[in-house]
Amino acid sequence: MDTESIQIYQYVTNPVCSPYRLENPGNLLNQRPGIKVTQFTKFNAEAYKSIVNHADILIVQRLPNSPTVEKVFTSLNRLSKLIIFEIDDNLMHLNPNSRYAKKAPKDY
Repeated sequence: MDTESIQIYQYVTNPVCSPYRLENPGNLLNQRPGIKVTQFTKFNAEAYKSIVNHADILIVQRLPNSPTVEKVFTSLNRLSKLIIFEIDDNLMHLNPNSRYAKKAPKDY
């Protein structure tokens, strides 16, 4: 963890929402002293290692749960990494007839 600045990692995968919900705000935050935002598009071993070694905060968007995701996030929580899920819909109360509810993965 870098003690001189807040290290924020953003997992940007949604081409429709990521630019204005994560990428643009992250780019603006990078202009502020004391904040460094790193954006990545693949959650692989290299990204995980970088997050473990450098991140203070991890922001993910619309990431479906899976045993692997659960394992990774549990290990990050044990290392005191703050994880923020950016979700723009109340997934617990979607109208079952909505187009999004019909397309959203069941594990959302």
